[in-house]
Amino acid sequence: MNELRRMQYLEAMGIDMFVPRKQLLGAKPAQLLPRAKPVVALVDTPAALQQPPAPAVETRATPAAHPQRASHLAMGLVEQLRQPTAAPSPTPQAATAPAEPAKAVRFTLNIWSCPGWLAIDAHQPQLALPTASLLHNLFWSLGSPQPLGKAETLHWPLVETANPATGWQAPQEMMGLFLQQRLQQQPARLLLFGAAAYYACVPGAKDYAQAVFSAITLERLNCRALVLPSLSQLLKTPELKGQLWALLKTQRVIHAR
Repeated sequence: MNELRRMQYLEAMGIDMFVPRKQLLGAKPAQLLPRAKPVVALVDTPAALQQPPAPAVETRATPAAHPQRASHLAMGLVEQLRQPTAAPSPTPQAATAPAEPAKAVRFTLNIWSCPGWLAIDAHQPQLALPTASLLHNLFWSLGSPQPLGKAETLHWPLVETANPATGWQAPQEMMGLFLQQRLQQQPARLLLFGAAAYYACVPGAKDYAQAVFSAITLERLNCRALVLPSLSQLLKTPELKGQLWALLKTQRVIHAR
């Protein structure tokens, strides 16, 4: 053992030491040894827990000074490790609006027939407007003064279900079969009043707002059709009747009296 280290141990144990001032007879010659390094802490501690070295004092350190310091540092490290680590806060996600579900297709059509014409109106029964009287006057202008019969009313969906159809394909197939059978019995031109009548009778229809007050051809049915505002809309907005009469004159369908 290093002599200086042995002397430090004996001093810590409180044992008095005697060093001869002169070399004794028969004794091993003394050697000058470098100063021993300080005792290293028993555990590795973070820099945050390490205490700065105390300033040097002239008083003698007690034997339990170093063990108490090492124990204190070790207990501090254990307590630090026991503390739960704060979980990283989740990154806030941009709130996305839920997709709006597609609305089910619902409509009511009133269907009238007179010689040479088949009128289909997007009916709004809650308004209780005299749509039949307006159509009678229109047919009179077309050369059919006979009174209108009772309208055929068609509701879609035909049967209420938990998951009704959301597109126009199913009603277009139904109306295609209906019109094909009706036109085979009595060829006629169509008057499509309102958006629902237009979308239900015209497969692959473009925007109703662009098609209104125009004449189109239904290739599958081999017939012509006029796209018009609904009878309810014509009653609520009388100025639209001017465009209606202008279209009928352009198509040369007004009866010359």
